Amino acid sequence: MAINYTDSDKAKFMTGQYVKEIKLYFPYKSLTILNDEIYAESLSLEESIFDGNGELSIVGCISNRFSIEIRNQGVQLKNESIQVSIRIDGGNWYRLFTGYVDSVETVRDRSYQKLQCYDVLYKYQDKNFFDTYDHLNFPTTIYNLRNALCNFMGISQQQTTLVNDSYQIPKMIDGGEIAVIDALRAICQINGVFGKVDNLGVLHYVDLSIPSGYLPYPSDDLFPASDLYPSNSEQETIYIDSYRNVAFEDYDVAEITEVTVREGANDTEYGHAGTIGNALLIEGNMWTQGLTENVKDGIAQNLLDKVKYTVYQPFEATSVGLPFVECGDAIAYYVYDYSSGSPVTHVMGFSVMTRYLKGIQWMTDTFSANGLEYQPEVKPVQNDTTSQEITNIENNLSSVQTSVTNLESDKQDKLTAGTGISINSNTISVTNPIYISQTDLTPGSSSLATNAVWLVYE
Repeated sequence: MAINYTDSDKAKFMTGQYVKEIKLYFPYKSLTILNDEIYAESLSLEESIFDGNGELSIVGCISNRFSIEIRNQGVQLKNESIQVSIRIDGGNWYRLFTGYVDSVETVRDRSYQKLQCYDVLYKYQDKNFFDTYDHLNFPTTIYNLRNALCNFMGISQQQTTLVNDSYQIPKMIDGGEIAVIDALRAICQINGVFGKVDNLGVLHYVDLSIPSGYLPYPSDDLFPASDLYPSNSEQETIYIDSYRNVAFEDYDVAEITEVTVREGANDTEYGHAGTIGNALLIEGNMWTQGLTENVKDGIAQNLLDKVKYTVYQPFEATSVGLPFVECGDAIAYYVYDYSSGSPVTHVMGFSVMTRYLKGIQWMTDTFSANGLEYQPEVKPVQNDTTSQEITNIENNLSSVQTSVTNLESDKQDKLTAGTGISINSNTISVTNPIYISQTDLTPGSSSLATNAVWLVYE
């Protein structure tokens, strides 16, 4: 996914020694701002596809954030579209960021304006997608759904086929709200990809299922050039020979061996694929509601085939600023091992999941990837009669609670007046209650568990 810079310009960025220029363009204001109106090293760009420290979440959909200070223009820039470009040594201009200005703060005795900018996902994340969803022809495919979502946001998307694009989904949401960000995350989750808006404002589906960080191979001395290694990945690996520090864990995020797709812990028609081990859990995904067990099995199998090779090594590294690197790219460093007394050089490869670019002339980049070695254990669904009885009782209790809550006040007065019945919050208390059953609940039995339900009469 690396941005298409010329080899010559890449090499210059690698040195960190050439003059860099920044250009801000506000298309609806016909306003262009260059270096002489930008305060010092105030530029920063944060991008991520996974910023958690816990279990792996293949979802992404994290907004890019760009910040910079410019000389006060005396015009309103909040909510304006912005395009940020960069070039080095008078060469080609390359787009660095596309989005809009979310906030403007006057700083430095009001002589400068600090702009906080985000990509289109931030702007639309809380917008209600329901009306568009409601007018789709159901059943519809995941592919049609994501097309409708991108049209709703008014953005282009990467032309690709995702593993579960063809699955038909029924209409399961009859009213209310569907937040854009929730809809998009759910699409990415069941397709094993990270949603990411690129530097041009195009939605990409980043795929880390090929262990592109695991290179070079079969040995450290078989690379033909400083920025290209033989690998088991179709994408180029970017070799970085100028860095401040590289730190990494002594483990890999382990290969996924099974996938479970379910609506909740008591979903008896859950989907599953793979062998018990390191599990990826897809739970409560809005686009798997109402699907049969067989369909969920198929989705789980497609996901497993996709994500089982999402293997990477957590790390953090700081180097010279490399604007042509994006989240999802493979990078490699020379690192030194002093464990034997004398330094031994190794080449270590990593997958970029988060990046923080800052500065202009003294531009630096911090790349990282986090993750647990093993995913948390997924407790098996209680696939027996007891589980179903518990679920039914919980649903019935919920209905009773709702009915009581909605009683008209005069009916509540009639109900409680002189009867010894009192209603308080979620509890109905009765003087001298009659206990119908105190036996344990057994599979296939209609009897009630002790302390589970108390049935009372006045």
